[in-house]
Amino acid sequence: DNATEIVLVVDRSGSMKRVDDDNAGETRLDGAKRACRALICNSQLPQPEGSTTDPCSGEKIVTSPANPKGEFDRIAVVSYAGDENGAATHIHCGLVATRTEALGATDSIEISEECGGEGKQYGCYTGIGGGIKVAYELLQGKIDGYEGARSTDPRTAWPRKLIVVLTDGYENVCDPDPEEISTTIKADRLGEG
Repeated sequence: DNATEIVLVVDRSGSMKRVDDDNAGETRLDGAKRACRALICNSQLPQPEGSTTDPCSGEKIVTSPANPKGEFDRIAVVSYAGDENGAATHIHCGLVATRTEALGATDSIEISEECGGEGKQYGCYTGIGGGIKVAYELLQGKIDGYEGARSTDPRTAWPRKLIVVLTDGYENVCDPDPEEISTTIKADRLGEG
């Protein structure tokens, strides 16, 4: 019973296109996507039936391990930015069960034109609260068109729930407030919500 429902929440505000001196030309967004890929490749995500190559290693898949209990992870990918009117979030994929899907969703994250596209400075705000809120709603199954977590009872140990936030900034949108959302999540986890 080691499965985990994971939501990767990635900052795509304008500052994420900065290149730091010690990153060999890699933008902050590239670094965040690299970290997401590492987590995906080290997770318990299976490959679709019939796959011949592992998308992480490029090696040939000889056999697919039997998993009768369904003890595999599922990963969702969400990105966020924002403006003075609030957070702007995007769901790149709901809770998917293959490395190929999760890697493809991660690769699709880009800084939008409004947030510092070609020829623009580092515009856009950092709407962390919006990203966390969408991640929490995905885990609860509250977003139409996306399958929720396998169990929504906060006292159920299986599968575990995990929200991973990758950002270079601090909240400056204020609505929704990340501290308020975190308090709600904590109350749910303790069975008080």
